[in-house]
Amino acid sequence: MRRAEQNKIIGIAFSIFFQLSVQCQQEFHFSSWSQNLSNVNPAEAGFAEEDIRFTSQMRLQWLTISGKALRTNSFSFDGKAFKNKTTGGSLGIGLNFNNDQTGDVQLNTNSISIPISYRIHLDEQSYFGVGIAPGYITKTFGSNNQTWDNQWNGQFFDNTISSDEFFEQNSSAMTIGAGFCFHYTAYDQSFFKIGLSVNHINAAPKIGNFGNNTDLYRTINAYFVGRKLNSDKYLSFSPQALVTLNGPNKNITLGCGIDQPLLSTNGMRKTNDKSYLTYALNYRWADAFVFSLALKYFNLKTGIYYDMNVSNLRNATKTFGSFEIFLGYQIRYGRTGFNGAYYHYRRKN
Repeated sequence: MRRAEQNKIIGIAFSIFFQLSVQCQQEFHFSSWSQNLSNVNPAEAGFAEEDIRFTSQMRLQWLTISGKALRTNSFSFDGKAFKNKTTGGSLGIGLNFNNDQTGDVQLNTNSISIPISYRIHLDEQSYFGVGIAPGYITKTFGSNNQTWDNQWNGQFFDNTISSDEFFEQNSSAMTIGAGFCFHYTAYDQSFFKIGLSVNHINAAPKIGNFGNNTDLYRTINAYFVGRKLNSDKYLSFSPQALVTLNGPNKNITLGCGIDQPLLSTNGMRKTNDKSYLTYALNYRWADAFVFSLALKYFNLKTGIYYDMNVSNLRNATKTFGSFEIFLGYQIRYGRTGFNGAYYHYRRKN
């Protein structure tokens, strides 16, 4: 088969693939999802130990399949906007921006949302939160880079020939999400978090680029994140789990990390210090193993994630699924989080 004919077949196959992806692949996802819970559940906005939190994530996917990788970028900000000194409750607000790019075909998805939450202290060790996130999502499609069967002139694809295909260059829709969460922190600083959220709950808004706008599937997220200290307070274990249901699609991720504290100023190593390394292994069901290394150094946190495909896709990716990095920074300016809650209830009682 001539190379030109091979390119023709590949071009048609990729065109079909990306046409289907507009209708089927509704949601972005990150392997580092637990590093930015406010992007998963609006009820988590303002729930950090610190008062202000910034998080940025970047994911490069399927580098070995296409010349230009699929790329997903995210930037989030959230913080405490109001604290009730009488009840210990607080209002949280944030901003999430996500961008997904498919590479050569220039299919871009942008979403922006404003998570708003309120948390209620149940006692000195636990609190409950609810949240809502109005947002806006857009899709843009650059058709100039695509080639079609009727553009083949016998020698090469001629983009000056009309493809006779109809594309909506832009489509957009308003969307809304909501959720709740529960946090518990023990006196030894072990903790766990559970949450449930739903995205696109406003009667399934329609969006698309091929003249046949389809419903955005409602996305349901359920998760668990924990941290358990050893009795000697040297190492801690951080289990986590995420279940995402998106129409007919599902994503189940399970795993655990080991937190190793760094040397503190007095030469002692304890897991409740503000600096530690985290080694983690996760498994995304029927898809990939996820290896990660993260560093928390006082208010700064950063890490890298590597997805190794184990599904049938590994034949094309050569097991290299994706590479991901995140960077976060937190600021504290008052008595907040577990310590603030404990202080509040100790004073009150």
